[in-house]
Amino acid sequence: MSYLDPTEPWPGHGRPEARAALKDAAKAGWHFRPSSGHIFGTLKCSAIGQAGACTLPVFSTSGPADGSATAKKIRSMLRKCPHKTGADDEPVEEQSLSDAEITQSVVALVTAVDGLD
Repeated sequence: MSYLDPTEPWPGHGRPEARAALKDAAKAGWHFRPSSGHIFGTLKCSAIGQAGACTLPVFSTSGPADGSATAKKIRSMLRKCPHKTGADDEPVEEQSLSDAEITQSVVALVTAVDGLD
């Protein structure tokens, strides 16, 4: 079987944390090739057609029952991948701050720095 594109539906992993990390991988532009048995499938980064593309086997059952160990490995690989297509490819939950919140944070930092003198 060939790799599924990040926009195609991927099979759901049986462990919730691993399932969430696979969604992060798809959002980051990775591809997935389903498997059967102990290996649930294989992830490949956005450099899929190039030599040296990042590859990660995803196991069906390894670590804690929630899939947190598998999720940790997936997210670590996503962070370390040198083939990211942009600075915002890292799969983290985005927090939107308003201009007022940013200004308030900057003022607080400047005030704190001024207090160090």
